Amino acid sequence: MRRTRSGLCDEIGVGLRRAFLFLLAVVLDVTTKAAARSLLAGASVPLPFGARLSLHLNPGVAFGMAGAWGWLLGLGGIGILLFLTTMDPPAREPGGIGVALLWAGGLSNAVERVLLGGVTDFLYLPAPFTPFPGLFVNLADVWIGIGACLSMAALLFENREARKP
Repeated sequence: MRRTRSGLCDEIGVGLRRAFLFLLAVVLDVTTKAAARSLLAGASVPLPFGARLSLHLNPGVAFGMAGAWGWLLGLGGIGILLFLTTMDPPAREPGGIGVALLWAGGLSNAVERVLLGGVTDFLYLPAPFTPFPGLFVNLADVWIGIGACLSMAALLFENREARKP
């Protein structure tokens, strides 16, 4: 199949939009983490529904698991994301946006984990009705969650489209 000039321009435009989203998400995450480190040291700010702003350095991965091995698991996650991105880059927007957000959150947390020995979390969310009392998160975690949902939705939608007669 031959690629037209307008098709190539469209692809470049989509790539630039995804790159901009990636950079914006990383900048927002890094900025909020820096603000949390400087403003929340030794402080706790109560929020509605039992949530609070409170500084927490998480040496592990999600939910504080694998504390001593968090940096290795973080780098492994980046490797897996790199592999998945190069194997089948999503062509449609929901999947592409999802991958851009996964990269932003994953890379931001991985770099901080390597440089600081852990990830700066600052928002505590209580988790009633679960085995966890609550969890600490940051914007990178939000980007990863949204990116995973968009990527999964894109995969499910593409599989459904492929099965149509």
